[in-house]
Amino acid sequence: MVRLAIAGGNIGGSALISLLRGDPNTELVGIYEKKQDAPGVILAKKWNLPVFEDVKSLSTINPEMIINVTGDLKLSNEIRLAFGNRIEVIEGIGAKLIWEIIEKQKRARIEAFRTIENQKTIYGLVSKLGVVEPVDNFLGLILEKAIELTNAPAGSIAVYENGEMRLIASKGLSKRFIENKAWGIMPGGLTEAVIKNKEIISINDTQKVDYTRNNPALISENIRALIALPVVLKDKVAGILYIDDFKPRQFPERQKASLNLLAGLIGISIDRYILVRDLKKELEDKTRELEELNENLEKKVLEKTEEFEKINKELERANQIKGRFIANMGHELRTPLNSILGFSDVLIEKTFGDLSGNQERYVKNIYSSGKHLLELINNILDIAKIEAGKYEMVYETFSIDDVVG
Repeated sequence: MVRLAIAGGNIGGSALISLLRGDPNTELVGIYEKKQDAPGVILAKKWNLPVFEDVKSLSTINPEMIINVTGDLKLSNEIRLAFGNRIEVIEGIGAKLIWEIIEKQKRARIEAFRTIENQKTIYGLVSKLGVVEPVDNFLGLILEKAIELTNAPAGSIAVYENGEMRLIASKGLSKRFIENKAWGIMPGGLTEAVIKNKEIISINDTQKVDYTRNNPALISENIRALIALPVVLKDKVAGILYIDDFKPRQFPERQKASLNLLAGLIGISIDRYILVRDLKKELEDKTRELEELNENLEKKVLEKTEEFEKINKELERANQIKGRFIANMGHELRTPLNSILGFSDVLIEKTFGDLSGNQERYVKNIYSSGKHLLELINNILDIAKIEAGKYEMVYETFSIDDVVG
């Protein structure tokens, strides 16, 4: 860990203090500034950092490096003389480079935290798969979480059947849009591109892209940015998840990855929705046939028995799809989570140096939260194994006294 001081309490110095305070690789030991009302001085006093009005006093805290953000080269030379040229003074381009590196690290930590939160949200939805009924309600819940993950104001889910789109869930859109339950595919439009290419399409500004510039639905809803994700079943697009915003914006890769997982969950729900709907229709048709063919009851009973066996196999297949999805998603999430736990453990063991009290507490919180999330993942994987009939019992001899004691 590098002992570091800042020369200059201007806005740049204040911003650098904010960045360095949470950096695990540096120890901010003090700031040099003559103006006591400077932003950096006020911030340093708030966080109990020593403030020095002369260079000689700054040398008493023995920093290993000083970043000069004043732009005054004479001050850099004065610092070197005061330290007998035994101090590294960073200024100009060097100071800017360090700033950028620290800022990237801070953004990376924030992204890692948000990724964990997104994973928790997705696993919460997985645990409700098959519990929330009817399927329409569950799809509405998925859409709500997708909008929440992307900080967007609106979105919708539509099923693609018989060459047209049919709305099954929406939020944040007008009543006129919701009432239009089905619509055709516009040639050369956004929906056609998603169905044809089976790829995510993210549009930062709908008025600058040919797909969406003249789309009447987007214009009437005042949608200026969107992301459309195909819901793929059996290598065919079965629907589309739309996330909309009323102002131009970008969708980061973290959000795209989370939405892609939700699109997979929507696929399972749509498959179940179509299966239940078709089975219901089939059962209704067969019931009418039984009433019409009552004279040949025995033969029809045998036929129905075979049909119900087929239905049970289809239901079992749907359940297996759910189990495979849970298992695959658990393994995909457990890999980055183990990396988070590993790096957290390295920091807790102080392999790269001591941590401050706050840093150690935050790292331990990350580690304990990660362990808890890993336990949840393992529990879900165990449930998937039990449902798949792959969970094995192991018989061992043990002493009853040990158990009772």
